[in-house]
Amino acid sequence: MKNSFPGQFSNKPDKIKALWENGLIALDANVLLDLYRYSDSTRAALINVLELLKERIWISNQVAKEYFSNRLKVIGDQAKLYDSAISELGKLKAGFENQKQHPFIGVEALDGFVASFDKVVDELKINKEIHDGRIYEDDIKNKLGDIFDGRVGAGYEVGKLEEIVVEGAVRFQNKVPPGFKDAAKGGDGVSLSDRCAPYGDYIGWLQLMEKSKESGLGVIYVTGDNKEDWWLKQSGKTIGPLPELVEEFVGVTDNLFYMYQPDRFLEYANGFLQQEASPDAVEEIRDTRVEEVIYFPKKHLGTGHGTKQDGIRGVDVMFPVDSLPHYTFDSLFDSGLGVEGCKAYISNLNFRMDIVKSGLDRRFRELDMIKMGVDIGRETTDIEIYKEMMDLEKAVGKFKSMIVVANHYLATLGSDGE
Repeated sequence: MKNSFPGQFSNKPDKIKALWENGLIALDANVLLDLYRYSDSTRAALINVLELLKERIWISNQVAKEYFSNRLKVIGDQAKLYDSAISELGKLKAGFENQKQHPFIGVEALDGFVASFDKVVDELKINKEIHDGRIYEDDIKNKLGDIFDGRVGAGYEVGKLEEIVVEGAVRFQNKVPPGFKDAAKGGDGVSLSDRCAPYGDYIGWLQLMEKSKESGLGVIYVTGDNKEDWWLKQSGKTIGPLPELVEEFVGVTDNLFYMYQPDRFLEYANGFLQQEASPDAVEEIRDTRVEEVIYFPKKHLGTGHGTKQDGIRGVDVMFPVDSLPHYTFDSLFDSGLGVEGCKAYISNLNFRMDIVKSGLDRRFRELDMIKMGVDIGRETTDIEIYKEMMDLEKAVGKFKSMIVVANHYLATLGSDGE
């Protein structure tokens, strides 16, 4: 069975261990582009891992093309976020400086508060200037150029690309991964580059398999793409790479294949390298992947300063379920909570539930790491982790029941819950 359905057994500890010891580590373009979205310390943490694994990393020609094609746009998008943050802080500061709006705040306290605003805005402006300078002199591009020197695959000739356009259309019609979720990405133009636009993932996939076959190496593939044409998902959880992808890869190359999203890759890579992974860096990468665009990351944009969470349990205790009023339907009526107050309450519940779910996901990853013999950075056992998971699942259940009650109450007020 294992030989007939390798995609169903790709996460076996012995296979994962073999890949980490000897496999090629290939990156998707979105992993490189996200380096422009991270804070300085998180970017440095990921680049440090890439440098330590330099002899084993590789990118396809298609990935390199996509990185260079999108680099300036990503830089521009991030510059807009700096502008937006500076503008919003300016408005907030102006509101506090109006003494009529805040007659109960003392002058000394208000002056200190305004000075803090000025400090943050000044830092944002300095870091925006550094960021904008990357349009002309890009330190990130230069660093990647050094890391991937001699480690980029060859491209395809025109004839091969024309064949891929035809093959890709058939694969997409039959929902064969990867890339069929990108079917709407152009493809209607006359030029070859326009016609190839929907098939970027497929082109990179072919080049990745060719590299594995020619080198005789299995592949760890790191991608920030979380769509269903790459990942097997169930009940909102990402289980692992699509079995169909693994089976095609093994069938073509006769080598092992596994995938990680960037946050998990950073955790596992640091474990393999026997160095401590920064929880802040892992969380920021995860936030970037989930939200796609960072509006206010956990660290100030472009700075290396952040608030460290209190170890592995910090995410669970930051917003405990018992710290909010646990309304019943009747008590919500008695509370006199209005539409906006109820919406805020529901939003708070959803936010706290997501934090707890994040802690639950981390326990799943810890169990995987323990099976691989990787140090997870704290003294515990798999039995203790299972107990923690049971507590977290109970907390998620409490949040869900509270949200159901609150949404039901909100509906009686004549407004739909969010």
